[in-house]
Amino acid sequence: MQCWEELVYARQDGVAEGLELGKEQGIEEGIEQGIRHGIEILLSTCSDLGISRETAFAKLKENYSLQI
Repeated sequence: MQCWEELVYARQDGVAEGLELGKEQGIEEGIEQGIRHGIEILLSTCSDLGISRETAFAKLKENYSLQI
């Protein structure tokens, strides 16, 4: 499914943003912001494809053991 393929790009964007924020704000804040950014990109992509946020969160939890 295209949505889940987009996770790779969301993760890359999130990591890149996290590294930048880590330089500016400290590593913990950078990592948190990077992860948040990656998840938001994924959810936006899913929404564009007509997949609900609930389904996307369920898939993230299932595949990545997230505590959301």
